[in-house]
Amino acid sequence: MPNCKPVDSTIWTSERLILRVPEPGDAHAFVDYYARNRAHLQPYQPTIIPGYFDPSWWRTRLKGYQDEFRAMESMRCG
Repeated sequence: MPNCKPVDSTIWTSERLILRVPEPGDAHAFVDYYARNRAHLQPYQPTIIPGYFDPSWWRTRLKGYQDEFRAMESMRCG
């Protein structure tokens, strides 16, 4: 990425962007985002599973994102 500088191993910044691997502490923000945008996203998402709007489900999922990143398996930013 041109003009993109790593802040640490999980955060990159540019003049207009901060890109980072989400953390378990971001669970409430994910629940809020998907709840507010549910109708809009519905045609593009698979069937929503039980617990999808539960912050504890998202904490587990986001910890998995961190684990995958540290193992150099993937980089999920949202």
